[in-house]
Amino acid sequence: MSSASNENLGTSNVEPFFSVSSAPPIIFEWVALLPLVIYLSTYRHSYKLVGKAALGCSLGVTLFPKLGILGSIADLLEQGSEYLDRACSMSELRKEVWDANFGGRFPCANGAASEIVTSSVLRSGAKIITMPRTCPPEAPHIPPHQNRAEVSVSKSDKVPQFHRYQTLHVLRCTHQRSAPTLSYRVFQLFTHGISQVAIFFVLLGGSVVSCLFGLYGTGAAVLSSALFHLCRQLIHIDRPDAYLLNNEIDYSSGCMLAGIHPNASTWYLYIGDRGIIDSLLNKPMILSISTSRNIGIKYLASFLRLLALLQLVSMTFVAAQKGWDGIGMLILIILAWASDLVVYGENQLTERWLFSGGIKIEAKSFQFSGRAIMIGAIQAFKKNPVERWMDEILAPSARREVWLERLQNTDTKPVSNIRKACLSTSDHEWVERNLVLARRAAEILQREFPTL
Repeated sequence: MSSASNENLGTSNVEPFFSVSSAPPIIFEWVALLPLVIYLSTYRHSYKLVGKAALGCSLGVTLFPKLGILGSIADLLEQGSEYLDRACSMSELRKEVWDANFGGRFPCANGAASEIVTSSVLRSGAKIITMPRTCPPEAPHIPPHQNRAEVSVSKSDKVPQFHRYQTLHVLRCTHQRSAPTLSYRVFQLFTHGISQVAIFFVLLGGSVVSCLFGLYGTGAAVLSSALFHLCRQLIHIDRPDAYLLNNEIDYSSGCMLAGIHPNASTWYLYIGDRGIIDSLLNKPMILSISTSRNIGIKYLASFLRLLALLQLVSMTFVAAQKGWDGIGMLILIILAWASDLVVYGENQLTERWLFSGGIKIEAKSFQFSGRAIMIGAIQAFKKNPVERWMDEILAPSARREVWLERLQNTDTKPVSNIRKACLSTSDHEWVERNLVLARRAAEILQREFPTL
């Protein structure tokens, strides 16, 4: 047997039923490592799995899941809501939510799902609108306990001010029916019973053909894909009964601000229908996960773990075997990636979620020169007197109290209790500057979103 033939057979030197032409050894060595490197799982795989399941109401994997996904699905079946809570709280994308109408604060219940929807909507959004950064040249308001000389000195000696620029993405959620999208039709075709049976038998045939050509690792991987495809048909994800419905009769409009933490620089403001916003950020989108045909969850979870072991063995075998087996595995991974992109891509999932729920999301982005200006603009824009929602973002203080009271008061003159406030010169300048800029920013928000 020649050296080229040995390279063709890989390290096992097992003669296949059908022979295949040889290739340069460097190709076999290089390609054999690619599948294992590409499919090494990350700590975020459970986060993405939960997000796709919440949006699509099905497992967001088609042919060949990454290493670790099958084990995560088994954990999801066994642990249910506990797994959902843990998966949404362990990623760096975990968000905090501040309810600007009710004053509450809570971690985002559907962090992965909201991240997928938000990023997909913003991906096709317009350019960022820059909010006003300077006040018009007007005579400053002078508090009663100070004279003009003190104010003029403070103005002339004022050092350049640091700006903590803030980006605010505003997403207005409303109910609006639309025509079925192309991704929805593709998904309907993919999930049809005939398509599912055809895919199963194609995968089985692919496994047999791979083994006949000596691609034993690839054949085992395709077999695990076929068996996983069969298991997918037995798993059902149920929605809550009041999904997308508003349980606050007196409050039909929602206004919730989301961010990584109170000191973030990028924020997401969700306005519009409270039922949609509450379901996306606060309420669980998955009620339960069950199996059909009276198959026990523990048995199915155990079988999925066996498939995960078979997948790991097949991929490590390919890395050791090399030869054409590595190329066959790489082709399988490319096909799986393409099918996941077409059926369960983030844009496709978002489009189907919007269509199935009759939802429309309009997004626009704004840049503020300071956090206080952004918070004040939101407070004036939402037309709700509740202020405690901002306590962690903008700490309570005497100047904040004066500023908010003047922000809510349309009269340009300070009310009597504000005149009695003993604020320093810099605090009065802070109040005047942020009052003007917050009102101008609120007017722009109102112009871009005439109705909440």
